[in-house]
Amino acid sequence: MRPITVGLKAISNNTSGFYVRDSGGTEHLVWDTDGRFGAGGVFADNGTSFYVDGNAGVDTNDGLSWATAVKTVAAGIALADDDIAVTNHWDRRNRLFVNGGAYKESLVRFPEKTDIIGVGNTDFLPKAKLIGVQVPAAAVMGCRFINMAFQNVTAANTVDIMASCHGISFINCDFIGNGTTTCALEINDCVDVLVQGCHFYGLSTSSLKQKIGIQVKGTATNSNLRILDNIIVAAQGIIIDDTDVVDGIIAGNILDVTTLAIDENADRLIVANNQWISAANCASSYDLATTRVVNNTATGADKTMNVPVIATS
Repeated sequence: MRPITVGLKAISNNTSGFYVRDSGGTEHLVWDTDGRFGAGGVFADNGTSFYVDGNAGVDTNDGLSWATAVKTVAAGIALADDDIAVTNHWDRRNRLFVNGGAYKESLVRFPEKTDIIGVGNTDFLPKAKLIGVQVPAAAVMGCRFINMAFQNVTAANTVDIMASCHGISFINCDFIGNGTTTCALEINDCVDVLVQGCHFYGLSTSSLKQKIGIQVKGTATNSNLRILDNIIVAAQGIIIDDTDVVDGIIAGNILDVTTLAIDENADRLIVANNQWISAANCASSYDLATTRVVNNTATGADKTMNVPVIATS
């Protein structure tokens, strides 16, 4: 029997997506890099799907279809968590589909082993949007946000991930600042974190961007950290604290910053194939260990240069 495999492959001339190849060799698209799920329901027999509709939902519904959707994301999370907690469901993965619209919710609970997937539109934005400060009060494992937008209207961090939220992911998400937002996404001592294909920017104008795009903190471990293919417009782009026990990769990101694009104080991550523009001079636009860096390009106030500098002899 052929093994089941997963991977990233081209599905047209200009896009790619994640797929599963079954034991018969047939490839099924799971989702493309715009956050759209493929047809066929690859995971239809694994876990339970729940539905949130801020317009037509009622929180006392069972949430098992669009016709019986709940109204709030918090109610949907409670349903998904209760389902995962059933003894024979613990190793499954649930899905929570969130219909387009602005949900003014500050979540204090993220679900275990559940994909929170934005569908539909919020005005011009082809995502569902959470407006508030998202700070889980308890550690969970395996939560993934896909095609969601996070908007902050305060000076606090927009999404603040506590320690031991292992396996958390943000895929094709938007982080929208308001000019005083401290940090769009803060991660503390979490294993196997993925931030891929996300956009960090300011509400209505670039002057309302967040102060920091992504900050990684901790003293225990942030192993297998992957910050890939994001667009970050912020005063500072990506900061890794010097106390971190961290490994992983920062690659393929495009950054537009005021000062530091990538400030990797731990000197442990691979930093490759990133490009940035900074209002500061090139030399002040990054803090990196040159032995862990390859093939980056910086444009500063004074010049454009390769990082690290490519030797001529």
